[in-house]
Amino acid sequence: MNTTRRRWPPVARPLLVALCGAYAWIFDPYAIAAPAGPIPLCRESATDLCGFDRPEDLASLPGEGTTGDRWVLIAQKNPDAPLVWLDTQANRRVIAAATGASRCGGHPSNIDAGGIDIDRRGRYAAVINHTAPQRIDLFAIRKTKPTPQLQWLRCLPLPANFAPNDVAVDDASTVYVTHMFDKPHSPAESRELEQRFASGAPTGYAIRSLAAGRWEKVPHSDASFANGIAISSDGRWLAVAGTFDQSLHLLDLQGRADPRRVALPLQPDNVTAHGESGFTIAGHTGVPRSGVDPCRPRDATPCGFPFAIADVAATDASVRVIHEDNGHRTPGASVALHVGEQLLLGSAFGDRVSLRTPARPFRHVTVQGGGGVPIEVIETGNPEGPPILFVHGMSQSHLAWLPQLRSELAQRFRLVAFDLRGHGASGKPWRSEDYADSKSWADDIDAVLRALQLERTVIVAWSYGGHAVMSYVRHYGTSRIAALDFTGTLAGLRTVAREPGSDTERLLAGSRLRASPDLEDNIAGYRAMAGGLTAAPLSPELDEIAFVTGLMQPSYVRRAMTRLPTQNADLIPTLTMPVLLSMGELDREWPIAECRALREALPAATLTVYLGRGHFPSAEEPARFNAELAALVERVTTPRQSPMR
Repeated sequence: MNTTRRRWPPVARPLLVALCGAYAWIFDPYAIAAPAGPIPLCRESATDLCGFDRPEDLASLPGEGTTGDRWVLIAQKNPDAPLVWLDTQANRRVIAAATGASRCGGHPSNIDAGGIDIDRRGRYAAVINHTAPQRIDLFAIRKTKPTPQLQWLRCLPLPANFAPNDVAVDDASTVYVTHMFDKPHSPAESRELEQRFASGAPTGYAIRSLAAGRWEKVPHSDASFANGIAISSDGRWLAVAGTFDQSLHLLDLQGRADPRRVALPLQPDNVTAHGESGFTIAGHTGVPRSGVDPCRPRDATPCGFPFAIADVAATDASVRVIHEDNGHRTPGASVALHVGEQLLLGSAFGDRVSLRTPARPFRHVTVQGGGGVPIEVIETGNPEGPPILFVHGMSQSHLAWLPQLRSELAQRFRLVAFDLRGHGASGKPWRSEDYADSKSWADDIDAVLRALQLERTVIVAWSYGGHAVMSYVRHYGTSRIAALDFTGTLAGLRTVAREPGSDTERLLAGSRLRASPDLEDNIAGYRAMAGGLTAAPLSPELDEIAFVTGLMQPSYVRRAMTRLPTQNADLIPTLTMPVLLSMGELDREWPIAECRALREALPAATLTVYLGRGHFPSAEEPARFNAELAALVERVTTPRQSPMR
């Protein structure tokens, strides 16, 4: 992000902002559709580290001994702590450089932190310091216990007319900096600059440090609003992001390959190294050139706008979008780092550093189901991947599958879920006959499969969803089904005789409350149901979702659904495809002995038991559930794979 804007000459600053705004509103179709604006304040959670002040840039300390890997250096706008170490294992924060950390000019001075970097060997750290005169402050890193230390080494003054944004460190004597544009000094220069932004024409480039405090331009690094910069972990590639030409410029520092310009599906901001010869880019999506202006005032924190994260491989210039966010609840990310299978996100307009599982956005579609009932469908994940259809249980919605829809599964598979009739955002017809006929439920699933053109689909059904899926099998057969994953359900394929006792009575009492015409009874029944789905308490987020979506189902729907036939043992011979039974050991609905009996009755079934888990294994142990589901999908999409049993 450009933090030098407040030092532009007075005549240029308001003029350029006005010109950018006018251009966006007239010519940019996203100016209204994707505004930037305030979002909720940070709340302490496992995925948000609060209390940061516009954490613009992140840099990871390469692993060496005991102090590497876990430490991330963060640049923020807090003048008392412009550079902070984050211990990613303990979520512990330590000030790395405070007031007076710079010794440029021979005396202590403050750091107004912009872009930062740590070299690939973890020996040096550099920060763009916008305190006049603007310069690069270079530090040595001492990997001491318990916290790494920064020792100031020297400063590298930058040309006064430059607008520096990001820095990349190769060694103690070689530093690269992006220069976004020459600062305009007149209205005519401001207009010319805006025209170059609008056309994507080059306005800046990268520079490289030389001896005696001199700089030289890096050949072939010209870009429109040259933004992020990074050196690959193998030391071969230099990546320069061009925000307004929406590209990543790859330069081979070893001279073995020609310069490459890689088109990006986002407006890139910061760049970080990933893997041996790859990069991770954070950038805006659907945001006009002036779209982030509402986020710039200090009192606008936190502020969100649509963004995406992409990985680029320098060897073949391939681009893969790994995460997208509409910015309604998350600050628009200016930088992203890989931390294991998750992403650590910083934002120049945020109040937090966020840990996110890479995820694609939900695309909502309304499909006309049986009898014209509107069925709400969401789709996410890899549109080119093998399809998985998720069918939720009684009184729930597609949100029951969030641990799957927002998981690593989205990187490999096309994920589709929908709200059953009478549930969630789908239609809720009044007539009881709209729920009592198995053909209606079958028609809904058929409508979803056809509307989204799903073939060779792995269908995952939880609890009552198993009955809906077997209704589909009864009326439409199995030609579109590659495999089934039944979790927390035997789908009417076996009848379970329930002995009188406390668990049985508790289940019946809760069911009566949820079917009561009295709303107060419904509230009590659904609160009890949400807490009884699992052997141990659900996460607060999923517990609240289970409760609220339960209340979205009218009691008349629940009463009518008791008339749906649930005996499907006659369909066992038709289930010749692989079937995975994912069952909780402590599920009060389905004894494990009955699950084993069904496994033996099905031609190609596998039973996987979740020890110590209840009726909701997909939420209780999502990492294992997702891994086993992925293995099932891979099995049926890989030819001549040996059978699983």
